[in-house]
Amino acid sequence: MNRIRKQGHSAFFVFPDGESISIEDTERVLMRILEVRTDEMDIAGALWGLAQDCLVQSCNDAGIHYMRTAMQFSRDGAETAKRCLFLGLLMEQRENYEAAAAAYAEALHLSPRHDDTWYAIYNNLGHSLIRCGRHREAEPYCRAAFEMDPRRHNAVRNLGLACQGQGRLGEAARAFLQAVQLCPGDLRAYVHLEDLLYSHEELAAEVPGIAAQALECRERLMARAERA
Repeated sequence: MNRIRKQGHSAFFVFPDGESISIEDTERVLMRILEVRTDEMDIAGALWGLAQDCLVQSCNDAGIHYMRTAMQFSRDGAETAKRCLFLGLLMEQRENYEAAAAAYAEALHLSPRHDDTWYAIYNNLGHSLIRCGRHREAEPYCRAAFEMDPRRHNAVRNLGLACQGQGRLGEAARAFLQAVQLCPGDLRAYVHLEDLLYSHEELAAEVPGIAAQALECRERLMARAERA
Protein backbone atom coordinates (compact mmCIF):
# COMPACT_ATOMS: atom_id res chain seq x y z
CA MET A 1 0.00 0.00 0.00
CA ASN A 2 2.80 2.42 0.76
CA ARG A 3 6.51 2.83 1.12
CA ILE A 4 8.67 5.02 3.34
CA ARG A 5 10.69 7.97 2.15
CA LYS A 6 13.18 9.67 4.41
CA GLN A 7 13.81 13.39 4.13
CA GLY A 8 16.25 14.77 6.66
CA HIS A 9 14.96 13.81 10.09
CA SER A 10 11.42 13.27 8.78
CA ALA A 11 9.76 10.22 7.25
CA PHE A 12 6.82 10.08 4.85
CA PHE A 13 4.42 7.47 3.58
CA VAL A 14 4.31 7.50 -0.23
CA PHE A 15 0.99 6.20 -1.52
CA PRO A 16 0.53 4.56 -4.94
CA ASP A 17 -0.83 7.80 -6.43
CA GLY A 18 2.37 9.58 -5.38
CA GLU A 19 0.97 11.54 -2.46
CA SER A 20 3.39 11.83 0.47
CA ILE A 21 2.06 12.13 4.00
CA SER A 22 4.16 12.59 7.11
CA ILE A 23 4.50 9.35 9.05
CA GLU A 24 3.29 11.26 12.13
CA ASP A 25 0.19 12.73 10.47
CA THR A 26 -1.82 9.78 11.74
CA GLU A 27 -5.29 11.18 11.11
CA ARG A 28 -4.61 12.02 7.49
CA VAL A 29 -3.00 8.65 6.84
CA LEU A 30 -6.00 6.90 8.37
CA MET A 31 -8.39 8.86 6.17
CA ARG A 32 -6.46 7.76 3.08
CA ILE A 33 -6.68 4.13 4.16
CA LEU A 34 -10.42 4.39 4.78
CA GLU A 35 -10.89 5.88 1.30
CA VAL A 36 -9.62 2.72 -0.39
CA ARG A 37 -10.36 -0.05 2.14
CA THR A 38 -13.67 -1.12 3.65
CA ASP A 39 -13.03 -4.56 5.15
CA GLU A 40 -12.14 -4.24 8.84
CA MET A 41 -9.52 -6.99 8.76
CA ASP A 42 -7.95 -5.37 5.69
CA ILE A 43 -7.86 -2.00 7.44
CA ALA A 44 -6.36 -3.54 10.57
CA GLY A 45 -3.67 -5.28 8.52
CA ALA A 46 -2.71 -2.03 6.83
CA LEU A 47 -2.51 -0.23 10.16
CA TRP A 48 -0.33 -2.94 11.70
CA GLY A 49 2.01 -2.51 8.74
CA LEU A 50 2.11 1.23 9.31
CA ALA A 51 2.82 0.69 12.99
CA GLN A 52 5.79 -1.52 12.10
CA ASP A 53 7.10 1.08 9.63
CA CYS A 54 6.85 3.80 12.26
CA LEU A 55 8.62 1.81 14.96
CA VAL A 56 11.39 0.86 12.54
CA GLN A 57 11.86 4.57 11.82
CA SER A 58 11.88 5.30 15.59
CA CYS A 59 8.64 7.26 15.30
CA ASN A 60 7.37 5.54 18.43
CA ASP A 61 4.43 7.81 19.23
CA ALA A 62 3.01 7.45 15.72
CA GLY A 63 3.67 3.69 15.77
CA ILE A 64 1.73 3.24 19.00
CA HIS A 65 -1.10 5.37 17.63
CA TYR A 66 -1.39 3.07 14.59
CA MET A 67 -1.27 0.02 16.86
CA ARG A 68 -4.13 1.35 18.97
CA THR A 69 -6.15 2.22 15.89
CA ALA A 70 -5.52 -1.22 14.39
CA MET A 71 -6.77 -2.81 17.60
CA GLN A 72 -10.06 -0.95 17.18
CA PHE A 73 -10.59 -2.74 13.87
CA SER A 74 -9.27 -6.11 15.04
CA ARG A 75 -11.79 -8.66 16.26
CA ASP A 76 -9.41 -11.47 17.20
CA GLY A 77 -7.81 -10.79 20.58
CA ALA A 78 -5.37 -13.69 20.30
CA GLU A 79 -4.14 -12.50 16.90
CA THR A 80 -3.85 -8.94 18.17
CA ALA A 81 -1.71 -10.09 21.12
CA LYS A 82 0.56 -11.97 18.71
CA ARG A 83 0.98 -8.84 16.60
CA CYS A 84 1.95 -6.81 19.68
CA LEU A 85 4.44 -9.53 20.58
CA PHE A 86 5.86 -9.57 17.04
CA LEU A 87 6.40 -5.81 17.00
CA GLY A 88 7.99 -5.91 20.44
CA LEU A 89 10.39 -8.65 19.35
CA LEU A 90 11.23 -6.69 16.21
CA MET A 91 12.14 -3.65 18.31
CA GLU A 92 14.21 -5.77 20.70
CA GLN A 93 16.20 -7.07 17.74
CA ARG A 94 16.95 -3.44 16.91
CA GLU A 95 17.82 -2.78 20.58
CA ASN A 96 15.08 -0.15 20.76
CA TYR A 97 13.82 -1.23 24.16
CA GLU A 98 11.60 1.79 24.77
CA ALA A 99 9.66 0.98 21.60
CA ALA A 100 9.64 -2.72 22.48
CA ALA A 101 8.20 -2.02 25.92
CA ALA A 102 5.56 0.24 24.39
CA ALA A 103 4.55 -2.45 21.89
CA TYR A 104 4.26 -5.16 24.52
CA ALA A 105 2.35 -2.83 26.84
CA GLU A 106 -0.33 -2.26 24.20
CA ALA A 107 -1.36 -5.90 24.61
CA LEU A 108 -2.25 -5.17 28.23
CA HIS A 109 -5.46 -3.56 26.96
CA LEU A 110 -6.61 -7.06 25.97
CA SER A 111 -7.88 -9.90 28.12
CA PRO A 112 -4.85 -12.09 28.88
CA ARG A 113 -4.79 -15.81 28.18
CA HIS A 114 -2.81 -18.52 29.91
CA ASP A 115 -0.61 -19.38 26.93
CA ASP A 116 2.85 -18.97 25.42
CA THR A 117 2.01 -15.64 23.80
CA TRP A 118 1.07 -14.03 27.09
CA TYR A 119 4.00 -15.56 28.93
CA ALA A 120 6.27 -13.95 26.34
CA ILE A 121 4.45 -10.60 26.51
CA TYR A 122 4.81 -10.37 30.29
CA ASN A 123 8.37 -11.69 30.35
CA ASN A 124 9.60 -9.57 27.44
CA LEU A 125 7.89 -6.47 28.75
CA GLY A 126 9.71 -6.97 32.02
CA HIS A 127 13.00 -7.52 30.20
CA SER A 128 12.56 -4.43 28.02
CA LEU A 129 11.74 -2.24 31.01
CA ILE A 130 14.84 -3.54 32.77
CA ARG A 131 16.95 -2.62 29.75
CA CYS A 132 15.46 0.86 30.02
CA GLY A 133 16.45 1.06 33.70
CA ARG A 134 12.82 0.91 34.82
CA HIS A 135 13.31 -1.92 37.31
CA ARG A 136 10.40 -1.15 39.62
CA GLU A 137 7.96 -1.11 36.71
CA ALA A 138 9.44 -4.35 35.36
CA GLU A 139 9.03 -6.41 38.52
CA PRO A 140 5.25 -7.11 38.40
CA TYR A 141 5.46 -8.27 34.77
CA CYS A 142 8.32 -10.65 35.57
CA ARG A 143 6.27 -12.03 38.45
CA ALA A 144 3.17 -12.36 36.25
CA ALA A 145 5.12 -14.38 33.68
CA PHE A 146 6.65 -16.62 36.34
CA GLU A 147 3.28 -17.22 37.99
CA MET A 148 1.86 -18.13 34.60
CA ASP A 149 4.49 -20.86 34.16
CA PRO A 150 6.81 -21.48 37.15
CA ARG A 151 8.68 -24.15 35.18
CA ARG A 152 10.36 -21.58 32.93
CA HIS A 153 13.56 -19.88 33.93
CA ASN A 154 13.52 -16.70 31.82
CA ALA A 155 11.03 -14.78 33.92
CA VAL A 156 12.66 -15.61 37.25
CA ARG A 157 16.05 -14.56 35.86
CA ASN A 158 14.53 -11.24 34.80
CA LEU A 159 12.91 -10.97 38.21
CA GLY A 160 16.40 -11.24 39.67
CA LEU A 161 17.56 -8.35 37.50
CA ALA A 162 14.52 -6.27 38.52
CA CYS A 163 15.25 -6.90 42.20
CA GLN A 164 18.95 -6.18 41.74
CA GLY A 165 18.15 -2.90 40.03
CA GLN A 166 16.15 -1.90 43.11
CA GLY A 167 18.96 -2.83 45.49
CA ARG A 168 17.24 -5.96 46.86
CA LEU A 169 20.31 -8.11 46.40
CA GLY A 170 19.27 -11.07 48.54
CA GLU A 171 16.09 -11.52 46.52
CA ALA A 172 18.07 -11.10 43.32
CA ALA A 173 20.54 -13.80 44.32
CA ARG A 174 17.74 -16.23 45.18
CA ALA A 175 16.05 -15.56 41.85
CA PHE A 176 19.25 -16.13 39.85
CA LEU A 177 19.86 -19.36 41.74
CA GLN A 178 16.30 -20.51 41.08
CA ALA A 179 16.71 -19.75 37.37
CA VAL A 180 19.83 -21.92 37.16
CA GLN A 181 18.09 -24.70 39.10
CA LEU A 182 15.16 -24.56 36.68
CA CYS A 183 17.50 -24.55 33.68
CA PRO A 184 21.01 -25.82 34.47
CA GLY A 185 22.16 -24.49 31.10
CA ASP A 186 21.16 -20.89 31.87
CA LEU A 187 24.68 -19.46 31.81
CA ARG A 188 23.44 -15.86 32.01
CA ALA A 189 21.63 -16.47 35.27
CA TYR A 190 24.71 -18.20 36.68
CA VAL A 191 26.98 -15.31 35.66
CA HIS A 192 24.59 -12.82 37.27
CA LEU A 193 24.64 -14.90 40.45
CA GLU A 194 28.43 -15.22 40.52
CA ASP A 195 28.93 -11.50 39.85
CA LEU A 196 26.53 -10.65 42.65
CA LEU A 197 28.21 -12.97 45.15
CA TYR A 198 31.67 -11.75 44.17
CA SER A 199 30.72 -8.06 44.45
CA HIS A 200 28.75 -8.46 47.69
CA GLU A 201 30.41 -10.96 50.00
CA GLU A 202 27.86 -10.20 52.71
CA LEU A 203 25.23 -12.10 50.69
CA ALA A 204 26.76 -15.42 51.77
CA ALA A 205 25.64 -14.64 55.32
CA GLU A 206 22.35 -13.01 54.28
CA VAL A 207 21.33 -15.99 52.17
CA PRO A 208 22.61 -19.10 54.02
CA GLY A 209 23.85 -21.87 51.78
CA ILE A 210 23.83 -19.85 48.57
CA ALA A 211 27.60 -20.00 48.08
CA ALA A 212 27.56 -23.79 48.22
CA GLN A 213 24.56 -23.95 45.89
CA ALA A 214 26.29 -21.61 43.44
CA LEU A 215 29.31 -23.93 43.48
CA GLU A 216 27.05 -26.89 42.69
CA CYS A 217 25.59 -24.95 39.76
CA ARG A 218 29.08 -24.20 38.51
CA GLU A 219 30.05 -27.88 38.66
CA ARG A 220 26.93 -28.86 36.73
CA LEU A 221 27.65 -26.24 34.06
CA MET A 222 31.23 -27.46 33.71
CA ALA A 223 30.04 -31.05 33.42
CA ARG A 224 27.57 -30.06 30.71
CA ALA A 225 30.32 -28.22 28.85
CA GLU A 226 32.59 -31.29 28.97
CA ARG A 227 29.82 -33.50 27.57
CA ALA A 228 29.04 -31.08 24.75
